[in-house]
Amino acid sequence: MEPAPEPTAFWPMNMDLELPASTIGTDDEVNVAQPATNSNNNINDIQVKYHLNAGKPTVKVLFAEFSRGHVPKTYKPDPCTAPWYLFQTHLNFDLSEFIHEAALNREQANCIIKLSKCFHTEDCTLNSYNDLKSSWQAASHHMMAMMGKVEWNLSAVPHWHGLNHFEEALSVLYTDGQKFEDLSKIIVFACHDIFPHDMEKDGYLLLCCLHAYIKFDMYTTLELQMTHTLATGWEALVIFNSLMKKYAEKTQYTGKNWNFPKNHTWMHVFDDIKAKGVTHNFNMKLNEKMHGPLKEAYQKQTNFKNVTQQILHIDHLGLMCEHIRCKIMEYNTYMLTAKATRLGSPEADEPEEEFFHIKLGSKMKEPLMFEDMERKSTTDNAFSWFQGKLSKFLNSHFGIAGKPLPGGKCIQFQTNEKITEFCFIKVNFESTVDWCQYMDYLHCHPNFHGHPRYDCVLIKTQQKDIFGRLILLFQCVVGEEAFPLALIQPFDAPTGQ
Repeated sequence: MEPAPEPTAFWPMNMDLELPASTIGTDDEVNVAQPATNSNNNINDIQVKYHLNAGKPTVKVLFAEFSRGHVPKTYKPDPCTAPWYLFQTHLNFDLSEFIHEAALNREQANCIIKLSKCFHTEDCTLNSYNDLKSSWQAASHHMMAMMGKVEWNLSAVPHWHGLNHFEEALSVLYTDGQKFEDLSKIIVFACHDIFPHDMEKDGYLLLCCLHAYIKFDMYTTLELQMTHTLATGWEALVIFNSLMKKYAEKTQYTGKNWNFPKNHTWMHVFDDIKAKGVTHNFNMKLNEKMHGPLKEAYQKQTNFKNVTQQILHIDHLGLMCEHIRCKIMEYNTYMLTAKATRLGSPEADEPEEEFFHIKLGSKMKEPLMFEDMERKSTTDNAFSWFQGKLSKFLNSHFGIAGKPLPGGKCIQFQTNEKITEFCFIKVNFESTVDWCQYMDYLHCHPNFHGHPRYDCVLIKTQQKDIFGRLILLFQCVVGEEAFPLALIQPFDAPTGQ
């Protein structure tokens, strides 16, 4: 067994209900008039039957009086805060809104403000265009402070390979769908400390909807679906649907119409997955970049008659060419590597290193001495007793691996011995989702593009998988064997010890 991780521990680098979809849910209501008192059945009458679990009786409605939709519920505003609280009075805001939408100049605005003084239904505290301008500036500064906080939180998100990093997310117009997708993954973390944690507040409820959508979307985009992922996806859909209904009811005053096709598609997405396969097979993302090649094929390689089969044939030929070209490039790379490293010899079949799926990079020019590490411990508890902990870890590792200790003596590093520090690690791993090999790029750098960057990792232990943060990547030599190691901060134990 591997030794249990300490609050700061070393780690070796060689470790390896299905719910029915329906257009009307059990909580939905149908706008109907009261049933006709006439007992005679008319062939045009509409009979509304609810699901058995709904517990609602069957209703008969006259054809002319039948309608379908959500029953509007009474909107309950926040009694503590008036919607126009950024302005002194409601009339102040109405005037400001009118002047803004009408694009009035200074003289026209002053004239409107003077006219408003003639009406005494409500006091207007605006006396001139300057007062109007000050009110708008105060309101905009309040909103800008909130937006600035969001942008600061977004910029503080650590850089990550394959994820767009945003410095000014709210002040930039995007035309790239990938940026919107990446922004949706981190916006919850950027806004969670800005909106009051109150489900009765529109902003926080919207944040909850977004969080539920991200989780639901994660299950819909899996490239390998299994029974348990579909069941969990259904559960995420139920939660998302419930939150969206609540948000739609609370924001009826905005006039937002939620009856549009894309808002309905997700209701039967898991039925579509069962019928057609994963969404990768039938979504439109793959075709977004194909418009150019298909247009060129249509214009230059077809006779403009029965083009469907011709374009499919041309596309098939293109895929064949791409596949063959990839094989040629792989072959050429292999042959060049074999020539450079003499891989044609019989010894080449043996693995060169024990940690073949790990590659350290960004080697620091100057090696570190153990006495340097001890000096770091004065400001960072992670390096406390670094020399002794490393010796203890390696002695335990040799015992577990059944290897003889170098020279038959316990490993005990001296303060003048050195280790080599690295700031980058490339890891090949097998995905637990689709069992394919993927590659991660991890950084452990005090100044990566002007910012400290210490990536988090998922670590496999004998008991369970745990999260942790890289603190130091280094390599030490024991006897004649090099050991690539990582100093990590496990997140399954109390920090600061």
